[in-house]
Amino acid sequence: MFFKAKAHISQAINELSLNDKIKYLIENKYYYTQNEGSFPSKFIKDTVEFCASLIEKYKEIRQSEETNQVSDEVKKMVEGYLSLITNNIQSNDLISPLTEKKYDEFISKLTAMLYIPSFFDIKGDDKEHIFHIYLLGVLQGRVTGYKVSSNKESGIGRYDISLYPIENSNPGAIIEIKKIDNTSNIELELNEAIKQIENKHYNTELKSFGVNTILNIAIVFEGLQPHIQYKIN
Repeated sequence: MFFKAKAHISQAINELSLNDKIKYLIENKYYYTQNEGSFPSKFIKDTVEFCASLIEKYKEIRQSEETNQVSDEVKKMVEGYLSLITNNIQSNDLISPLTEKKYDEFISKLTAMLYIPSFFDIKGDDKEHIFHIYLLGVLQGRVTGYKVSSNKESGIGRYDISLYPIENSNPGAIIEIKKIDNTSNIELELNEAIKQIENKHYNTELKSFGVNTILNIAIVFEGLQPHIQYKIN
Protein backbone atom coordinates (compact mmCIF):
# COMPACT_ATOMS: atom_id res chain seq x y z
CA MET A 1 0.00 0.00 0.00
CA PHE A 2 2.80 2.39 0.94
CA PHE A 3 4.75 1.69 -2.25
CA LYS A 4 1.70 2.53 -4.37
CA ALA A 5 1.25 5.79 -2.46
CA LYS A 6 4.97 6.54 -2.83
CA ALA A 7 4.82 5.93 -6.58
CA HIS A 8 1.67 8.03 -6.91
CA ILE A 9 3.20 10.96 -5.00
CA SER A 10 6.46 10.76 -6.97
CA GLN A 11 4.57 10.75 -10.25
CA ALA A 12 2.23 13.56 -9.19
CA ILE A 13 5.08 15.96 -8.38
CA ASN A 14 7.23 15.00 -11.35
CA GLU A 15 6.18 17.89 -13.60
CA LEU A 16 5.50 20.46 -10.87
CA SER A 17 7.61 23.52 -10.17
CA LEU A 18 9.82 23.43 -7.09
CA ASN A 19 7.43 25.49 -4.95
CA ASP A 20 4.42 23.47 -6.12
CA LYS A 21 6.26 20.24 -5.27
CA ILE A 22 6.75 21.46 -1.70
CA LYS A 23 3.17 22.68 -1.44
CA TYR A 24 1.77 19.36 -2.74
CA LEU A 25 3.92 17.35 -0.32
CA ILE A 26 2.98 19.51 2.67
CA GLU A 27 -0.71 19.16 1.83
CA ASN A 28 -0.37 15.37 1.55
CA LYS A 29 1.59 15.14 4.79
CA TYR A 30 -1.07 17.18 6.57
CA TYR A 31 -3.86 15.06 5.04
CA TYR A 32 -2.41 11.78 6.31
CA THR A 33 -1.60 13.13 9.78
CA GLN A 34 -5.23 14.25 10.11
CA ASN A 35 -6.71 10.90 9.00
CA GLU A 36 -5.13 8.44 11.40
CA GLY A 37 -8.28 6.37 11.73
CA SER A 38 -8.74 5.95 7.99
CA PHE A 39 -5.46 4.14 7.18
CA PRO A 40 -3.16 1.59 8.88
CA SER A 41 -0.82 3.32 11.31
CA LYS A 42 2.35 1.98 9.63
CA PHE A 43 1.16 3.20 6.24
CA ILE A 44 0.53 6.68 7.65
CA LYS A 45 3.92 6.73 9.41
CA ASP A 46 5.81 5.63 6.28
CA THR A 47 3.92 8.00 3.98
CA VAL A 48 4.34 11.00 6.29
CA GLU A 49 8.06 10.28 6.67
CA PHE A 50 8.41 9.94 2.89
CA CYS A 51 6.68 13.28 2.31
CA ALA A 52 8.78 14.91 5.05
CA SER A 53 12.04 13.66 3.53
CA LEU A 54 11.09 15.06 0.11
CA ILE A 55 9.98 18.35 1.62
CA GLU A 56 13.39 18.81 3.25
CA LYS A 57 15.15 17.82 0.03
CA TYR A 58 13.25 20.33 -2.09
CA LYS A 59 13.58 23.05 0.55
CA GLU A 60 17.36 22.64 0.44
CA ILE A 61 17.29 22.88 -3.36
CA ARG A 62 15.11 25.99 -3.19
CA GLN A 63 17.40 27.58 -0.62
CA SER A 64 20.47 26.94 -2.75
CA GLU A 65 18.72 28.42 -5.78
CA GLU A 66 17.27 31.39 -3.93
CA THR A 67 18.86 34.57 -5.22
CA ASN A 68 16.92 37.06 -3.11
CA GLN A 69 18.69 36.38 0.16
CA VAL A 70 19.16 39.18 2.68
CA SER A 71 22.78 40.30 2.40
CA ASP A 72 25.14 40.31 5.39
CA GLU A 73 25.34 44.08 5.02
CA VAL A 74 21.57 44.42 5.42
CA LYS A 75 21.55 42.05 8.41
CA LYS A 76 24.21 44.17 10.08
CA MET A 77 22.11 47.27 9.40
CA VAL A 78 19.14 45.67 11.17
CA GLU A 79 21.29 44.54 14.09
CA GLY A 80 22.78 48.01 14.35
CA TYR A 81 19.41 49.67 14.48
CA LEU A 82 18.13 47.21 17.08
CA SER A 83 21.16 47.94 19.27
CA LEU A 84 20.36 51.66 19.10
CA ILE A 85 16.89 51.17 20.50
CA THR A 86 17.66 48.37 22.99
CA ASN A 87 17.59 50.65 26.02
CA ASN A 88 14.21 52.01 25.04
CA ILE A 89 12.75 48.58 24.38
CA GLN A 90 14.10 46.81 27.45
CA SER A 91 11.75 48.72 29.70
CA ASN A 92 8.82 47.97 27.42
CA ASP A 93 7.53 44.67 28.78
CA LEU A 94 5.88 42.34 26.26
CA ILE A 95 5.60 39.17 28.30
CA SER A 96 3.34 40.43 31.11
CA PRO A 97 0.43 41.58 28.93
CA LEU A 98 0.70 38.38 26.88
CA THR A 99 0.67 35.93 29.78
CA GLU A 100 -1.93 38.00 31.62
CA LYS A 101 -4.04 37.88 28.45
CA LYS A 102 -4.18 41.66 28.10
CA TYR A 103 -4.05 41.27 24.35
CA ASP A 104 -4.85 44.85 23.35
CA GLU A 105 -1.98 46.05 25.54
CA PHE A 106 0.36 43.41 24.08
CA ILE A 107 -0.50 44.45 20.51
CA SER A 108 -0.16 48.14 21.37
CA LYS A 109 3.34 47.63 22.82
CA LEU A 110 4.40 45.41 19.94
CA THR A 111 3.21 48.00 17.42
CA ALA A 112 5.20 50.73 19.19
CA MET A 113 8.35 48.63 18.88
CA LEU A 114 7.91 48.19 15.14
CA TYR A 115 8.08 51.83 14.08
CA ILE A 116 11.15 52.09 11.89
CA PRO A 117 12.54 55.59 11.26
CA SER A 118 12.61 56.92 7.72
CA PHE A 119 16.43 56.95 7.58
CA PHE A 120 16.39 53.17 7.85
CA ASP A 121 16.84 52.54 4.14
CA ILE A 122 15.23 49.34 2.82
CA LYS A 123 15.34 48.49 -0.86
CA GLY A 124 12.13 47.24 -2.46
CA ASP A 125 12.99 43.56 -2.89
CA ASP A 126 14.44 43.29 0.60
CA LYS A 127 11.51 44.66 2.55
CA GLU A 128 9.65 41.54 3.66
CA HIS A 129 12.92 39.82 4.60
CA ILE A 130 14.04 42.85 6.59
CA PHE A 131 10.75 43.24 8.43
CA HIS A 132 10.91 39.54 9.29
CA ILE A 133 14.45 39.82 10.67
CA TYR A 134 13.62 43.04 12.48
CA LEU A 135 10.57 41.52 14.20
CA LEU A 136 12.61 38.49 15.26
CA GLY A 137 15.18 40.88 16.72
CA VAL A 138 12.47 42.70 18.69
CA LEU A 139 11.00 39.47 20.06
CA GLN A 140 14.21 37.63 20.93
CA GLY A 141 14.89 37.94 24.64
CA ARG A 142 11.75 39.99 25.25
CA VAL A 143 9.29 37.14 25.53
CA THR A 144 10.88 35.04 28.26
CA GLY A 145 9.12 31.75 28.77
CA TYR A 146 8.53 31.47 25.02
CA LYS A 147 10.37 29.86 22.15
CA VAL A 148 10.46 32.11 19.08
CA SER A 149 10.27 30.01 15.91
CA SER A 150 10.52 31.21 12.31
CA ASN A 151 9.61 29.84 8.87
CA LYS A 152 8.62 26.44 10.19
CA GLU A 153 6.19 24.05 8.55
CA SER A 154 2.84 23.67 10.29
CA GLY A 155 -0.52 22.61 8.84
CA ILE A 156 -0.33 22.99 5.07
CA GLY A 157 2.22 25.77 4.89
CA ARG A 158 4.97 27.66 6.71
CA TYR A 159 4.19 30.43 9.14
CA ASP A 160 6.40 33.50 9.38
CA ILE A 161 6.89 33.57 13.16
CA SER A 162 5.37 31.73 16.10
CA LEU A 163 5.61 32.13 19.85
CA TYR A 164 5.58 28.77 21.68
CA PRO A 165 4.85 29.07 25.40
CA ILE A 166 6.98 26.78 27.56
CA GLU A 167 3.97 26.53 29.85
CA ASN A 168 1.12 25.54 27.56
CA SER A 169 -1.50 27.18 29.77
CA ASN A 170 -0.14 30.49 28.46
CA PRO A 171 -1.33 31.75 25.06
CA GLY A 172 0.72 31.11 21.95
CA ALA A 173 0.89 33.25 18.82
CA ILE A 174 1.21 32.88 15.07
CA ILE A 175 2.43 35.96 13.17
CA GLU A 176 2.04 36.60 9.44
CA ILE A 177 3.96 39.53 7.92
CA LYS A 178 3.02 41.38 4.73
CA LYS A 179 4.32 44.44 2.95
CA ILE A 180 2.09 46.62 0.79
CA ASP A 181 2.34 49.74 -1.31
CA ASN A 182 0.36 52.92 -0.78
CA THR A 183 -2.40 51.84 -3.18
CA SER A 184 -3.32 48.69 -1.25
CA ASN A 185 -6.30 48.32 1.07
CA ILE A 186 -4.77 47.91 4.52
CA GLU A 187 -7.88 46.44 6.14
CA LEU A 188 -8.26 43.92 3.33
CA GLU A 189 -4.60 42.89 3.56
CA LEU A 190 -4.88 42.43 7.34
CA ASN A 191 -8.00 40.28 6.94
CA GLU A 192 -6.34 38.20 4.21
CA ALA A 193 -3.31 37.58 6.42
CA ILE A 194 -5.55 36.38 9.26
CA LYS A 195 -7.42 34.12 6.82
CA GLN A 196 -4.11 32.70 5.57
CA ILE A 197 -3.18 31.68 9.12
CA GLU A 198 -6.57 30.02 9.55
CA ASN A 199 -6.93 28.40 6.13
CA LYS A 200 -3.44 26.91 6.17
CA HIS A 201 -3.84 25.66 9.75
CA TYR A 202 -0.61 27.25 10.96
CA ASN A 203 -1.77 26.60 14.54
CA THR A 204 -1.57 22.80 14.10
CA GLU A 205 1.81 22.44 15.79
CA LEU A 206 0.94 24.72 18.71
CA LYS A 207 -2.26 22.75 19.29
CA SER A 208 -0.34 19.48 19.17
CA PHE A 209 1.67 20.74 22.16
CA GLY A 210 -1.53 21.40 24.10
CA VAL A 211 -1.66 25.18 23.62
CA ASN A 212 -5.37 26.00 23.66
CA THR A 213 -5.32 29.80 23.33
CA ILE A 214 -3.59 31.12 20.21
CA LEU A 215 -3.35 34.67 18.90
CA ASN A 216 -3.45 34.91 15.12
CA ILE A 217 -1.56 38.14 14.41
CA ALA A 218 -1.37 39.90 11.05
CA ILE A 219 1.29 42.60 10.62
CA VAL A 220 1.12 44.69 7.47
CA PHE A 221 3.82 47.26 6.74
CA GLU A 222 2.65 50.20 4.67
CA GLY A 223 6.02 51.60 3.74
CA LEU A 224 7.72 51.63 7.16
CA GLN A 225 4.50 52.01 9.13
CA PRO A 226 3.18 48.87 10.86
CA HIS A 227 -0.50 47.97 11.08
CA ILE A 228 -1.53 45.06 13.30
CA GLN A 229 -4.71 43.05 13.67
CA TYR A 230 -5.26 39.98 15.81
CA LYS A 231 -7.83 37.29 16.35
CA ILE A 232 -8.07 34.86 19.27
CA ASN A 233 -8.23 31.27 18.11
